Amino acid sequence: MRVFISFSYSDRETVVDLANKIALLSERVWLSEWEMRAGDSLISKIDEALSSSDFVFVVISEASVKSNWVQKEVRIAQAYAVEGKIKRVIPVLLDSDASVSDLPFLQDILYLDATRGVDGQEFLRKLKFALEYSLKDADATPIDSSLEIKVQSMNVWDPTFPK
Repeated sequence: MRVFISFSYSDRETVVDLANKIALLSERVWLSEWEMRAGDSLISKIDEALSSSDFVFVVISEASVKSNWVQKEVRIAQAYAVEGKIKRVIPVLLDSDASVSDLPFLQDILYLDATRGVDGQEFLRKLKFALEYSLKDADATPIDSSLEIKVQSMNVWDPTFPK
């Protein structure tokens, strides 16, 4: 399973942490700072990465909703999702001052709440569930069910989320 992460550089520290967590659950994570080099064409590299991704995580923050690049990546990802090239676009709400509705293409998509951070076991359980659920009807390698992610802090229990 291949994952592309769309984000604003202002959120870099948290996004790198998120990318490392996703890397535990997928075979490849595409993060611009890990994959791009001086002289690369932004448009062609991003398009190539999006077209070969199974999932696109869009990190939602005050900075990302104002980012032209994030908006472009979301539009491209949605087009590929409609074509069936991408299995799922998954918004990740990082900042409670931002809203998924600030990016019009994501208004009707449920998001992962990371406003309390990406280190909690509850967030990681929801992340794993989102990926596994998306893979149910897809031809992709399932996530190792024995994988246990050790974390130091805990998110608040969400009674509306399935166990």
